Amino acid sequence: MALNVNREISDDFYRYKMPRLIAKVEGKGNGIKTVIVNMHEVGKALCRPPIYPTKYFGAELGAQTQFDQKNDRYIVNGAHDAEKLQTILDGFIKRYVLCSECENPETDLIVKSRGKQGELYAKCKACGSTGTVVDNSRTTQFIIKNPPDETGLALASSTKSGAGGGKKQRRGGAGADKQADRSPEAGNSDENDEQQQKLMDEEDGNEIGGDGFDSDNGEWEDGPVGVEERVEELPESIRRLIVTEDLLQLTPQDRADRFHKMLSDKLASGFTKDTPQELLQEADRLDIRDKAVVVVAEVLLNNPGTLAADITKKYRSVFLAFTNGNPRSQKYLIGAVESLVQRYKDALLDAKRIPNLLNAFYNADLLSEETLIEWADKGPTKRHTGDRKLSKQIHELAKPFITWLKTADVESSDEDEEEEEEQQKPEQKPKANGAAAGKPAEKPQQQQAKQAAVEEDNESDVDIDNI
Repeated sequence: MALNVNREISDDFYRYKMPRLIAKVEGKGNGIKTVIVNMHEVGKALCRPPIYPTKYFGAELGAQTQFDQKNDRYIVNGAHDAEKLQTILDGFIKRYVLCSECENPETDLIVKSRGKQGELYAKCKACGSTGTVVDNSRTTQFIIKNPPDETGLALASSTKSGAGGGKKQRRGGAGADKQADRSPEAGNSDENDEQQQKLMDEEDGNEIGGDGFDSDNGEWEDGPVGVEERVEELPESIRRLIVTEDLLQLTPQDRADRFHKMLSDKLASGFTKDTPQELLQEADRLDIRDKAVVVVAEVLLNNPGTLAADITKKYRSVFLAFTNGNPRSQKYLIGAVESLVQRYKDALLDAKRIPNLLNAFYNADLLSEETLIEWADKGPTKRHTGDRKLSKQIHELAKPFITWLKTADVESSDEDEEEEEEQQKPEQKPKANGAAAGKPAEKPQQQQAKQAAVEEDNESDVDIDNI
């Protein structure tokens, strides 16, 4: 389906069209890459060398790019969907294709010499305006070093035209007659394509054995000898804090495998007091902090006979680093418990072992009361074990422990209420002894004397009528 070159215009009769990008993901693991199948056709529709938008993809995604003009293969490292690339392409079109005045895509890119760096201009064929591409990005610098030819569909033969004073000779002393052989009319022979590719790689810092540093820009290029190798030279304590491009391309399973390997190596060499924090940092770097506890349970809890001791003492600090104050991690841990029961079904699927296992996690403060009750209320699921019947059995065997949790919570709340009532009673007693009238309470001796005086008064009263 054809798209408008300027996708902000929704007019179906807009005459500047381009094909929709087709992306194909190849490989797996560290070698995963995205091949843009129809990049040549897209470049033709934009009247730009297909290398330009491919380089732009790499700059925007922070990924390495590869070009094989002979076979029309334009590759961006990592897995990227076509819609995401199409959106990024809109940014390239707005910056390097559309006229800044009339937004017409009929423009030519022109590189002019301005000292050492050179400047990039866009000249519009529709309105005639010429505007500077005010952008010092890596894509712009690449275009200045590799300007387009007269057709606008391929790179010019001289990699230094514009940035090197408008010279017409290639690096190596070839004359203008060589340039004619590489023009579009000469048919773009295989030899010329290879030479052009080599020149382009040299300018991009991708020459084999190079250091990947662009002295003109004062910045590192993303060549094979570049960021990744410089990271490898850093101390391990610093490498653990760096998120590299290679790491960003890992699938969730690859990230879990990396964490599994690190944890296994730590276990083999012996844990130290810093191990929990180191594992937590690695999980953060791999972006699996919540889920990492599943791997921890799988690696560390491998002996059904010592589970209680392993949970409450031996490995408690490792589990606590992930679950402390993290309800999401606790939910993954309860799922790991179900997987643990499945792994050692014969030893753990018992009316006593299941409550004891849950109680061990509860007493070690690894699973909160709320998490356990919520898990029980949701009921069985096959998410963790792949077997709903097994999950149902685990829930049934866990009922006594869950019931105890709920009743213990109610009893403790009742006891708290009774204690509060008892504490309030002594505060109310003084008011019942007459102090409510604002007078101090009388002592027993004073009360007896007062009563005797009343009796004497009563006896002294003589009824005259009865004499």
